[in-house]
Amino acid sequence: MKHESHFTSGMVAHLREKLGGSVVFKHSDQLTAGVPDTSVTWRRSTTWLEVKIKRSGAITTDSLQDTNMRRLAAAGKNAFYVIFGEGSTEIIHPRDDSPLVQSGIYQDYRLVVMFIRRMHGDTTS
Repeated sequence: MKHESHFTSGMVAHLREKLGGSVVFKHSDQLTAGVPDTSVTWRRSTTWLEVKIKRSGAITTDSLQDTNMRRLAAAGKNAFYVIFGEGSTEIIHPRDDSPLVQSGIYQDYRLVVMFIRRMHGDTTS
């Protein structure tokens, strides 16, 4: 399985290509510990995305990441984990009791684009 950075880079490139007029930032570097990997600002709304890799049926987060994801979700509601697994993609809200928001059977960035379109009120997809 590839590293998170591979999926984050691919996802960012796909979002930039498919969401004309959006501003997509990749935040993952040594100076931004605890900040989600990516933010997408489009149609007057911002969504924060933290990429995770599911290995052996589990994901790992550190406490700072998890705290910040929960704070962002509480403050603006648009914060989600994007989980790439063996042949699947899941998008999950950071609350413990949160149900699966969206899932696909492939490791596919299109699912993320469709999700962002829906979250930002685009009904054309």
